[in-house]
Amino acid sequence: MLELNIEYAQLITDDGNVDLDPKSFVINEVSETVTIPLTSQLNSGKKYKLKLNYYGVLGDNMQGFHRSNYRPANEEAKYIAVTYLQTNFARKVFPCVDQPDEKAVFSVKLNHKKGHVALSNNKLISKNCNEATGMCQSSFENTPLMSTYLVTLIVGDLDHVEGTSNQTFNGIPITLRMYTYPGNIENARYTLEYAIKGFEFYSKALKIQYPMSKLDSIILKHYPGAMENWGIVTYSEKNLIKNNGDRSMEEKYGIAKMICHETSHQWIGNLVSIKSWDDMWLNEGIANWIQNYCADSILSNSDTKAHYYLEDYQRFLTLDSLVYSLPLVHETKTTIEAQQTLSEINYKKGAAVSNMLENFFGRENFLNGLIKYLEINSFKSVNSNDLWKALGENFNLNVSNIFDTWVKSYGTPLIYVSETDDVKVIHLNQTQFPTARNIDLEKNTIWSIPLSIT
Repeated sequence: MLELNIEYAQLITDDGNVDLDPKSFVINEVSETVTIPLTSQLNSGKKYKLKLNYYGVLGDNMQGFHRSNYRPANEEAKYIAVTYLQTNFARKVFPCVDQPDEKAVFSVKLNHKKGHVALSNNKLISKNCNEATGMCQSSFENTPLMSTYLVTLIVGDLDHVEGTSNQTFNGIPITLRMYTYPGNIENARYTLEYAIKGFEFYSKALKIQYPMSKLDSIILKHYPGAMENWGIVTYSEKNLIKNNGDRSMEEKYGIAKMICHETSHQWIGNLVSIKSWDDMWLNEGIANWIQNYCADSILSNSDTKAHYYLEDYQRFLTLDSLVYSLPLVHETKTTIEAQQTLSEINYKKGAAVSNMLENFFGRENFLNGLIKYLEINSFKSVNSNDLWKALGENFNLNVSNIFDTWVKSYGTPLIYVSETDDVKVIHLNQTQFPTARNIDLEKNTIWSIPLSIT
């Protein structure tokens, strides 16, 4: 919001419209909010509409609505306008209540030069061009009810390849497209195959209808990693394009894992979103767990679970012992704190907790509980308690009593096992896994630890 310039404001009511003076708006730089003074009191229960005319400038810092450049051979740099809004950057693009639980249906129209491609979350429904000005307006079907950080606007000179899924929406096969800048189409063709297979895996595994008729993806030369925008996933090519020739199995695994992770968010994080960034592990940890099974379905001779234990599991133990590491569930108050929830710990420790839930309930039971969690909370916002409730109902079990310590406590337990001379008796003792933090923060923590002894 702080980077937008409001030129005109009007409050629209059934009794008439009231012009507001943007110069009177009070901007709080710390909370990143704007307070609008009114000349009269609003009436409870009555509907009002706030109309704002504003403008902003495309930046180059990969936040909000910005420019992503690429350089054709022997030519100057060219640009693609694209959004990156997670976690709190929607306010840089349009005035909004920029929190994940404050959802809306978005109607998008983009004005752009003729010859450029315009993309947004849902499908294009019309494109009207003015030959005299060389400008076009592309209009898109309204989005599903969704969070502000998922809104996507893209304009540029783009090529694409496409295919259809075996899944349908309103009886018509769902189309998947892979866009990219000119000259990169063969790499797009390769990754489209993975995108279709990943989409079909989740459609079958999660058994929940994808709510749009298309799922686009775009590969950009410069972009901050990847982003699971609903209906149009954005990727940095450094995460997908390893080389232009034959790819090793390790490279294929990395590409499959990336695409599977972002595709899973179309359900886990988009269809069901978190109430606040405090529970980011629900999005990223579960996605990091289920991506392994998706990648296995794409690469039939791969063992991605083995990769997980060799890479992610060891990595999370290292991260979790660092002095700045926080519990998976922790309070976020500022934009910086919200951005910090994108740290590796939510991905890797969150996946470890998900893996433990799988082992505790069994894979099929955990997956069924996850499906129930998604079905009950579709188009809603949740926290960890909603997952515990969905998992526990089939077993009449209070899951939070067992697993709350794993997501709300610092660190990880270390278990010592010993046996007496009587081999029928073993002794278990839990303590804190070695950490660089002040041990006083954790010494009184007692974890509920599911055990299996064979």
